[in-house]
Amino acid sequence: MMPKELENEKFDYAILGEVVEHVNDPVFFLKNIKENLKDGVEKIIITVPYAFGVR
Repeated sequence: MMPKELENEKFDYAILGEVVEHVNDPVFFLKNIKENLKDGVEKIIITVPYAFGVR
């Protein structure tokens, strides 16, 4: 949920850097992020570590 102080603010981007790999249910997490931020954020940028091992 957005903090009350930010509920009426509009943002160009939300950046979730290196977060998804720490979540037990990433699909649920991402759906909820999209739903909760849809009115206040234009784009969501998500980064994760290299998923297929060491290069």
